Amino acid sequence: MSEDECYADFPASAEQARHRVLVVDDEHLIRKMYVQILRRGCFEVLPARDGLEALDIIRQAGEIALVLTDNQMPRMNGIELLDVIRAEYPRTTRILATSTERPANGLAHYYLQKPFGLVELNSTIQSGLADYIRRCEESGGQDDTHGKN
Repeated sequence: MSEDECYADFPASAEQARHRVLVVDDEHLIRKMYVQILRRGCFEVLPARDGLEALDIIRQAGEIALVLTDNQMPRMNGIELLDVIRAEYPRTTRILATSTERPANGLAHYYLQKPFGLVELNSTIQSGLADYIRRCEESGGQDDTHGKN
């Protein structure tokens, strides 16, 4: 896929392209839609059906730049997942998609109120990745979330 094709519907800077994004949603069609949109943006997308599967994936993949998770899921919900990710991967940007009110616990950096559109998703992803890159620079650590091309 060429750079122009990658960014046609989901613009991202060259610096942000190919970062790993973990997408967590128990609804197959929603998860598939997020994956397709993000892959068109040239992100490496790791899909998971619930919080427990997401933890298995992130622990195998290593640090990821961003996690986009639904809240209401079986086995482990989004808030429980974000709590673990905050503790184990503090640089990872955490985005919670929810149809209910925002929890006041500060576990997510960003919230997407369902239903939301592509423009809001794009803006949130771009802001979240920019924040992740900034946290990497501030911590003096290297960003190691780039996927293999």
